[in-house]
Amino acid sequence: MKASPALRSRVARVLVLAVVGALAAPTVAQTADRRFLQQTVAYPTGSASTSIVLLEHFFPAELRAGRDFDYIFRLTNLTRADLQGLVLTIEMPPDVDVKGYEVAPTRESGQTFIWEVPQLRAEQSLNFRLRAVASRVGDVVACATLAFRTSSCAAARVVQPGLELLKAAPPEATPCDRIPLRFQVYNPGSGVAQNVVIRDTLPRGWQTEDAKPEILINVGDLAPGQAKEAVVFVRAGALGMFDNVATATAADGLSSQARASTRIVRCNLRVTQTVPDVRYLGRSARVDVTVENIGDAPARDAQLTSQLPAGLSVLAASDNGRLSGSAVTWALGTLAPGERRTVNLTIDTRQIGNFNTISTARAYCCESSAEAPLAVRGVPAILLEVVDLDDPIEVGANNTYEISVLNQGSADGTNVQITCVLPTEQEFVSADGPTRGTITGKEVTFAPIPVLAPKQTAKYRVVVRGIGTGDVRFRVTMNSDQLRQPVEETESTYIYE
Repeated sequence: MKASPALRSRVARVLVLAVVGALAAPTVAQTADRRFLQQTVAYPTGSASTSIVLLEHFFPAELRAGRDFDYIFRLTNLTRADLQGLVLTIEMPPDVDVKGYEVAPTRESGQTFIWEVPQLRAEQSLNFRLRAVASRVGDVVACATLAFRTSSCAAARVVQPGLELLKAAPPEATPCDRIPLRFQVYNPGSGVAQNVVIRDTLPRGWQTEDAKPEILINVGDLAPGQAKEAVVFVRAGALGMFDNVATATAADGLSSQARASTRIVRCNLRVTQTVPDVRYLGRSARVDVTVENIGDAPARDAQLTSQLPAGLSVLAASDNGRLSGSAVTWALGTLAPGERRTVNLTIDTRQIGNFNTISTARAYCCESSAEAPLAVRGVPAILLEVVDLDDPIEVGANNTYEISVLNQGSADGTNVQITCVLPTEQEFVSADGPTRGTITGKEVTFAPIPVLAPKQTAKYRVVVRGIGTGDVRFRVTMNSDQLRQPVEETESTYIYE
């Protein structure tokens, strides 16, 4: 039986004809059981392969008046989706008495029976069986009407992404440290946090290792429950307490902030040297060196080195100082803030001059030096000797006095001057020396020698004539810039007739 255009609507109507006695050729499908006929309607296309629901009606091929028979209606969901709100209405003719059914109708009125099916699941079938009896001979027409609705539902999950930022920094660091700033961004929500970016504007004087004043981290997307971490190393250029805020942002206006504080401290070494102002050549000198940490951070791995210039040498060092050439080094360990250490060394003076001793203290992130002057002086020790070359002499004879001036010391003698005084028994004949001599009465004065170097000797000769008898004294006086009082020498000579 072909579906008419009316069967393509949302309501399917089935007409069933049965004739008792001479049967006309039926237009319905015949089942395997020849006693029953089947009528099928597929909605909405008429083809089960392309339709939504199939309504099948099974009925006897022949009815006997006054004898019970069964009507069977079957609904089948041809799709893989559920159908809702199906209503099957069966209208029985007035000369057919419905005696019972397997599934009670939702409601009935006279010869109209209605079944409401709230839901027919995918590919599910339901059977509706009626027991009836025909009261007269003739055509029996039963009509079935099907109404239903289909629905298409789309499920969208409502989500809410979240954003939480954590920032960690060491509580204390030095300007020499690579300071690690640790960031963790977390999505505690139920949706994806998109295009997550972390920004951290560094405090004044701080910068990243590539000399940038701001940290920028492109995190990307964060799935629900996902966390990502990043570590950025920075350096601080100033001392003090620094507090700054990092911000994480994402799409749809998500943002979170995190704060961290770091105190930047530094050791500060102060070096002082105690050295004699003046030391004489060949005499040792003691140098005391003190290192004090006046900063607010420990001075780790502190070392002190004292360097001597050429002309000075190390004789000894305290506290296990290590000698290397003209330098001494001490390992001081860690100096806490306010702590000080004092060491000393003994030096030998080998050269006259003005020198600077230099001591340098070094530790992690701090260094300091100090210089101290040391003057090494020489001592001019001038020896005066006077001898007469002829002794005794007779009156009228000449006698020569030889005067030797020797600088036995280690420093120059300056403006060295010789003066000779003749006794009354002698008279001046001549004078010779490194400088010109002049005679005034009984006194011979030589001009000063500007510089008499160490180990240098100056010789003078004064020739006199005896003019009287007796044991006489020839007196020589020496003066210089370095002498606080003159040096005198006399030479005795005997003059006879």
